[in-house]
Amino acid sequence: MDSITMTLDSKELQAKLEKLKGDQLDKILARAYREGAKVYQAAVSDAAPEQVETTEGSDALPPGALKSDVTISKAPSTGGPIYLVGFGRLTRHVAGWVEYGHRLVRGGTSRVLKSGKTRGKGSEVGTVKPHPFFRDAFEHSTDAAAKAISDSVSEQVNKAFKG
Repeated sequence: MDSITMTLDSKELQAKLEKLKGDQLDKILARAYREGAKVYQAAVSDAAPEQVETTEGSDALPPGALKSDVTISKAPSTGGPIYLVGFGRLTRHVAGWVEYGHRLVRGGTSRVLKSGKTRGKGSEVGTVKPHPFFRDAFEHSTDAAAKAISDSVSEQVNKAFKG
């Protein structure tokens, strides 16, 4: 996903931002970016497909598992606060399969080699088409996330100068 660039239209707010001390500004930006990440988290959770039917012997995730496991984590960074929206350890692989599609394999594992041949006991019995819910959710919620970030920065800067 491309990064989001935000510009401030308010000269007054920009002047206040320049007066803040380094650590105080970092905290304000971290809170604001987290608010934007929450908007993305909600959008992805809403867009995540939910299994309605289960079949006997299925190893699929339980209904609602994908929707309820959308996470926000702070990335290790040297250039400022960065928050990542993704899925938990137990559902991450399934989200990738749904997003990008996958091969259906029965009878064990099977990998496609660079040569195009397969390796493993399993045999391909079909493919599942991609259902890009994650990327679509990000694209459709970018404006709302940018607004949440902007509103949070404005609110926190004004609060810092009143106190």
